[in-house]
Amino acid sequence: MNSTIERARAHLPANFGELSSVSVGGEDVYVFRGLRCQCGNVPGVIGATSSEGDVPFLDPINFTCAKCGVSTVIFDSHRDGYDARLNGSGSYAQGTNPQPTSCEECGNEAAILLCGLSYNIDFEAEGDRDLLAHAEDYFDGIDIIARCNSCDAERHIGAWETA
Repeated sequence: MNSTIERARAHLPANFGELSSVSVGGEDVYVFRGLRCQCGNVPGVIGATSSEGDVPFLDPINFTCAKCGVSTVIFDSHRDGYDARLNGSGSYAQGTNPQPTSCEECGNEAAILLCGLSYNIDFEAEGDRDLLAHAEDYFDGIDIIARCNSCDAERHIGAWETA
């Protein structure tokens, strides 16, 4: 395992704000995280703008705690990931009317938030110590999944390449 992956597994990316990890796993260049609110509650409502395009929803994607109501933008392609952090921009169209997403099986809005992040660049091997110091923020892909808190069905919120 390279130092970029080690750093990414040990530290939560800044875009997750005040959320914390329930679980951390990984394989090869991927880091998988289950997330929860700062109040300790796990389920919440994931908000996004519906899309007719290649992805089911447009970013930004937010998570609102089902218990305390705190809302966090967990992914914004113009703010988060490798290109946005280095170049200050993203390449995806963004939504302007985020709405709660709901389970396709039972209609429940409360879900457990799961994210997969990929890190294909080894900053230490590239000799870039500055980026290595915050490697968790320079993911080159993110995949967001919602697992229904009622029936355990999973729905794909979207996957974005960020490099």
